[in-house]
Amino acid sequence: RICAKGTGLIIPFIRRRWWFFQQRFVSTISLGMILPIVLYFLIVNPFSKIFVNHYDSVPFEEWAFPGMLILIGIVSIIPILYRDLFDYRIHKKAILSMTLAPISKLKLLSGFLISAILESLFFVCVGSAMYSILTGIVFAPVDYGIILGFILVINVLAGCFVTSVALLFSRVFSFFFVLIVFLLYLIFGTGMIFSIDFFPENFGMILKYVPFGLLIQELQQTLFYGEFHWLPISSLVLLIVPWIYINSEFLRRKLNQ
Repeated sequence: RICAKGTGLIIPFIRRRWWFFQQRFVSTISLGMILPIVLYFLIVNPFSKIFVNHYDSVPFEEWAFPGMLILIGIVSIIPILYRDLFDYRIHKKAILSMTLAPISKLKLLSGFLISAILESLFFVCVGSAMYSILTGIVFAPVDYGIILGFILVINVLAGCFVTSVALLFSRVFSFFFVLIVFLLYLIFGTGMIFSIDFFPENFGMILKYVPFGLLIQELQQTLFYGEFHWLPISSLVLLIVPWIYINSEFLRRKLNQ
């Protein structure tokens, strides 16, 4: 009964995202197709000519496949959470009306986050199809399941991070500055494109144990070398619930101001 009640509270948020999707159907589909093409020609295609034999005989385009899907998922989450938790809050729009509903701030944030992640998975699926068309790379169904599972965890953590930034900052410049730095870190500092081995040893060791870099490297180890480690992944999954709770406290304090 508790699970059914919790699901019932989330469904309105999903219906809300579905309504927005229907209203912007053509632009959403177009963005879903254009985004992976832009990322491919700006990142993957140029670097594939540089990193030819660096990834233990794994072609660079295949190595970058899961990383590009992760990037697509995170990039698609940012505008959704920006609108719901930053723009609407700063300009006193819809979110203030939602906070009057008889549900906790924790459930409110969970609804925003889950609906945003579901929409981001749509962009990930479209991006996967477009990337396969551009490169001719097709993974086995089990491999797609592994990629999707890791992307789900990474997207939740990224959503928590974006939520924290949206609630902690009140200036548009500060919000986007932090997120631009975050995206640069994802592209260049997680092993998504450049191997951590390119960095100085001490700095590389730090990057290896930052949560997003750790998950992306675990994904690559699982996908390409068949090595799966439960402990680091489980510890990061356990981080999600307290992080959402902390964000709900940020939201409560911001609204009380």
